[in-house]
Amino acid sequence: MSARRKKSKQKTVLVTISTLALSAVSCMTARAQVKVTCSQKLYVGSHAACGTGSLVINPDSSTMLSGCLVSSAPPQAGRCRVFSSPLAPTASVVVTFTNTSINIVSGTSTAKVDGFVMQHSGAATPKTQFTFTPTEVSNTVTLDIGGTFHFNKGLSLGTYTGNVTISAN
Repeated sequence: MSARRKKSKQKTVLVTISTLALSAVSCMTARAQVKVTCSQKLYVGSHAACGTGSLVINPDSSTMLSGCLVSSAPPQAGRCRVFSSPLAPTASVVVTFTNTSINIVSGTSTAKVDGFVMQHSGAATPKTQFTFTPTEVSNTVTLDIGGTFHFNKGLSLGTYTGNVTISAN
């Protein structure tokens, strides 16, 4: 600090914190946080539409085509993990898609993707929603993701991108 002080009016601001707030802070315990991370995107592939139709990409990456589509790169299912950190949750966790359909865009051209489903090793069939026990989530659940791509002959060439959100509550 400088040896010389400027003369100025000092303002004093008093801040008080209620003892109730302090007590609440001191009693808080660590809580589980459920996270979803995706290591592999749902990839429709490289195609040329020669008609109108749809391409179903199943969670196991198998496909079903209706209509005319010529492929040069195969589609691939997405893959996400659901896990908890730092503690296991104390209640069941519901994992679901927040959107039932999205538009994927390339420039001014748009295509629709819907029919999102997920599957995990303990599920017999893909679903749009799963409920997991706290133990399952604390051990990490891997979900494979599929969806249905709708196309038409007028779809322009390009790289189409979009986002679908998976929530875990």
